Formats: sequence, structure tokens, C-alpha cells
Amino acid sequence: KLRRNKKFIKERDYYFKHYVGTPTSFIKLYNLSHQLGGVGSTSAWSKFLPVQSFFKPDAIVALGESAKADRVHFERVAVNLRDSRIADNEGVQVVGLPVLSLAPDEFFATLPLRTMMAACERTGTPAALSMSAGTFLCNELMFRLLAHEMSRGGESALAGFLHVPQLPEQAALRGGPSMAIEHAARGVHAAIEALAELLTAGTARGETP
Repeated sequence: KLRRNKKFIKERDYYFKHYVGTPTSFIKLYNLSHQLGGVGSTSAWSKFLPVQSFFKPDAIVALGESAKADRVHFERVAVNLRDSRIADNEGVQVVGLPVLSLAPDEFFATLPLRTMMAACERTGTPAALSMSAGTFLCNELMFRLLAHEMSRGGESALAGFLHVPQLPEQAALRGGPSMAIEHAARGVHAAIEALAELLTAGTARGETP
């Protein structure tokens, strides 16, 4: 409904344009679904890293959409593999290459996923732990994010990735499961609130992924 509310869209666009240095809780987030892999100027990583460097958060929860998911997926592991079944927006299809040379085969999420998932489920939003973020952009972003945070040692932020289902209107066009945006948002918000409570209490680290 808000997508057709001109007042809301105008206010949203204002905050998105002026988010740095203004007294607002809005943080500008890029739509990374139109970005590419790798580290070039058009890559998802190049858009994400300046935001992370500026805010220096205690925790990072990245979000992506999955046309195969029928519930919110809390991703447990990212693999060091770029293996795309389709080409990216520049027509490049990467097959069988590592995300980062000389890096480990995988990184596990450092978020308290089980606690966050339980909070999501308590809202009535279906959720599950997932062992595969795929081998395309979502997995690559998650792997780079975790590798970056691991390299920061004691200053590292907790980090991980959540996949939400596609919207019903998307499923009507391309098939597959879906979830209403209200349900997905309610569950994700609850998961983040649970994470915030653990961070405040100083007990967010150490949960088995």
C-alpha cells in the first residue's frame, strides 16, 4: 500500500538522499539485486563496504530474496565459490571460481541465528535454518562480509544473511512459493529485535551457528 502513497514516497526519498549527518534513524540501503559480483565499482560489495565502514555496526544482517524459499531462511554458511547458473547484469556468467583466492572453503555466520529464528517464528512467520545461500550474489556477499569481519579481529561485527521468500505478485509471474511482505517484515523485525537485546546484554556472541 505504501508503494502508492505519494507522501510516504516523498518522505522516504528525502531521507534516503540526506541520511548522512541528519537527525534521522533512516540508513540508506542500496538495492543490491541490480549489482554485480566481484569488487569493481558496480559490484554489490563496493556499494556495501562504504556503509559498513561509516557506521561501524556491532552486527550486520544482510537480506536477500529467494524464489525457492517458502519461509525466512537464516543462512548458516557461505561457501568460497562463484558458480552462476545465469549471467549477471553485464552478461558475465562465472562458473567454478572462488570468491576469494587463498580463503577458507566456507565461513559460518556469527549471528545468534537460533535465537533470532525463534523470535521470527513467535510472530507466526515460518522460518528455518539453511545450509546453503546458493553460489550466486547472495552467497558471495555473505562470504565477503564474513571474511572482512574475520580479518578485523577483536573489532569485528557479528554478521550473517537472511533470505526472504518472493512476493505473491512475483510468484504469480514466475511460479514458486511466496510470502506476503507484511509477514516477512514482521518476522525479520522480530529477529533483529532479539539480536539487539542480546547485543545490549552482551550475550550475542558464542551461539552455535
